Amino acid sequence: MRREACSVVLVLIMLLVGGGIPQPVWGGPAAGPPEPFPLSDRYPAEVSLDAPADWAVLDRLGIDVGRVQPRSQSSAAVTATVYINPQEAQLLAQAGLTATPIPNESLRAYRTYGPGTASASAWPTFDQFVARMQGLATAHSDLVRLVSIGQSVQGRNIWALKITDHPDVAEDEPEFKYTSSAHGNEPIGIEMTLRLADLLVDNYGADPDLTALVDDMEIWLCPIHNPDGYVAGTRYNAHGVDLNRDFPDRITDPVDDPAGREPETQAFMLWGYDHRFVMGANYHTGAQVVNYPWDSVVSGSPDVAPDDALYYDYSVGYAVRNPMIWSGGFPSGVTRGWVWYIIRGGMQDWAYYWHGEHHVTIELSDVFYPSYDQMDTYWDANRDAMLWWMAQALSGARGLVTDAFTGAPLDATVAVLELDMAVQTDPAVGDYHRLLSPGTYTLQASAPGYITQTATVTVTSGAAVVHDFPLAVDQPVPPASVNAVGPDQGVTQIPTTWAAAVSPITTTLPVVYVWQATGQLPITHTGALADVAAFTWNTPGPQVITVTAANAAGAVTATRAITIAVRPTLTVTGLPTGTVGADYAFTAAISPTSAAQPITYTWQSTGHAPFTHTGGLSDTAVLSWTVTSPQVVVVVATNAQASAVGQAVIQVSAGPLAGVAVSPSPTTLTVGRSRAFIATGADAFGNVVPISPIWATDAGTMTGNILTAQTTVASSRHVTATVDDTSGAAIVHIVAGSVSRLSITPTQVTLLPGAQQQFSATGFDAYSNTITGLLLFWRVASPAAGTIDTAGLFTAGTQADVYPGAIVVSSSLVSDVADVTVQGVYRLYLPVVWRN
Repeated sequence: MRREACSVVLVLIMLLVGGGIPQPVWGGPAAGPPEPFPLSDRYPAEVSLDAPADWAVLDRLGIDVGRVQPRSQSSAAVTATVYINPQEAQLLAQAGLTATPIPNESLRAYRTYGPGTASASAWPTFDQFVARMQGLATAHSDLVRLVSIGQSVQGRNIWALKITDHPDVAEDEPEFKYTSSAHGNEPIGIEMTLRLADLLVDNYGADPDLTALVDDMEIWLCPIHNPDGYVAGTRYNAHGVDLNRDFPDRITDPVDDPAGREPETQAFMLWGYDHRFVMGANYHTGAQVVNYPWDSVVSGSPDVAPDDALYYDYSVGYAVRNPMIWSGGFPSGVTRGWVWYIIRGGMQDWAYYWHGEHHVTIELSDVFYPSYDQMDTYWDANRDAMLWWMAQALSGARGLVTDAFTGAPLDATVAVLELDMAVQTDPAVGDYHRLLSPGTYTLQASAPGYITQTATVTVTSGAAVVHDFPLAVDQPVPPASVNAVGPDQGVTQIPTTWAAAVSPITTTLPVVYVWQATGQLPITHTGALADVAAFTWNTPGPQVITVTAANAAGAVTATRAITIAVRPTLTVTGLPTGTVGADYAFTAAISPTSAAQPITYTWQSTGHAPFTHTGGLSDTAVLSWTVTSPQVVVVVATNAQASAVGQAVIQVSAGPLAGVAVSPSPTTLTVGRSRAFIATGADAFGNVVPISPIWATDAGTMTGNILTAQTTVASSRHVTATVDDTSGAAIVHIVAGSVSRLSITPTQVTLLPGAQQQFSATGFDAYSNTITGLLLFWRVASPAAGTIDTAGLFTAGTQADVYPGAIVVSSSLVSDVADVTVQGVYRLYLPVVWRN
């Protein structure tokens, strides 16, 4: 149970107004000798509390409190289950309160069917659970990583499963976590989290909704927070400490520091520092309720969390999908922690207060330690609620916070001005995810050294609204240096290009570059971290290049030298246009004619290796190309005195149409949806040829190049584009959409007790197409009606009655019901005829 220990004060205001405690009444077991937990000298006991002053005694003595239950529906007096040692029992007696030992329910269950017992319904050992996790990670290595987040007091690893579509890549997606068994004697959550892991990975790629959760989120599951406690069958760790009272507390221990805390607590805190969990829950037993912040408040002072309304809505959302919690005795299946009773140092308040994680504590059962053979029942009750709770992490507002000039992700804070609770970005990606109820909010993003930015967003139900924050630096960073790169040799009449780059890359933009060169007018450019400039000289000799880079914070300068030589003029001539595959002759001629011979001509052009001819005042070369676009023919003519460079440009066009390609292909399209296709013509060399095709399809209807898929699902169809006698086609697979509704068959049955009926269910998408291969979950909403197996075979019970909606079938988040009538058995008695 989430709160069986810690100094607590029941909400005094509720007692004073006679409102009572919003929880069910539990029957108290008979008193007996103390039964301490393993690894501890504490044992369960009951204390009668008749007035708020009695609660003040518990708070003053730091007594750990468990269950709190009213002694009657009309009285404010309550009975509290506490966990105490003999010294604390004596202190209570001195204060006038009697602590009566009660049986240790979970310890007795542990000895009956705990790990390692011979019971047929025994729980797996810790090592068996670890082997199960290892097998899952090995079998699904594309989706699962098994990570040790730390070790327990006795050296056991605290294992966590990471499930996502790219487990080794940091992505822009919310991080979610389920944890369990901070109290080692509350094991149901272990099985729930592992079954959830199996469900997600086994149905990845087959179930669209489950696949989307894995694709769109980074899911973390830590089934056993307290491995030593699980092995020993105790709520405590091996030091006898309650781990759900060991975290920093916003009221009594307001420093978020793991130093001096238990190894398991430190592991969880460091795990939280390394991640940006958006949402989560930790599982306990001992009650049936969803408990949300705050757990810890100033004694006697009511307080609500900034996200109280959202917490309430989401908690009710989980409870209403879990029939055990919904009928567990709490209004709507939920409670604020302090309204039930106060605890200090709980995980949920720490996760929310210091890290903005929307975290709750979920009590799964009134029974601390049920037998392992009951886990199917708990899984049926929790599965849909667990999936729904996870999906809420994709709602609210999300986006990226980056450096406005470099695009680099920032370790930033995103606050909601209407709510006093901020979230942090993941510094590896810069993404933030803030859960919000529908409405209009003002978001404010800030990071050290950057100008704070605000934006107004409107949140609706469903997918999160996206808003990115590119932040500008707050104080300008001066350039530390500028590097200029260019040739050290050149010739007259030919431009030389120079490049300059400033460092560091955090230099504040814009940067102004002033270029100066001997005999040239200055050149000024304003721009980014790098710049280029070109200079042409007509006078031979040594020249000097200087570039100065400056921003609002400072300036730096670099100087370089180049020697310019005299060269003759070279003219290159050829046809201005051509087509691919054809040969074209180009002529290079030197002037003046007095140029010294021999002259070496080096020809260069795109797609050709350089080649050299040696001759007189002119030279000829034949070239062809297989790619379109302007092609530049460059010739360098060199004699004993200097070099000359000339060039010619030819616009090469595509040849005749040789083929048509249609994309995307293959592609999958859901019925009723539309998709645009692109047709590309190509010549024999693969160059694009402009075309105006005629479109046709056997997959639906075409409007221009847009296909609307037919409403009858087919396997393979085509979209065809034709130009004259040339055509191409794309393969189109038409599929049904995601499951929109389920139809159960039959919808009503009447059976005698013990009779059987096979039920089936068909899934349909939004266009009423049948979906095959669905993963169906069957359950009986009214247990008295009978039982049903995993294949839908129903066996009627013995109690005659009408059970509306007794049979429930679900797939993902969709369900349908059927009505069952169980008839009574009638016997016909005939009169006895006596014969003489």
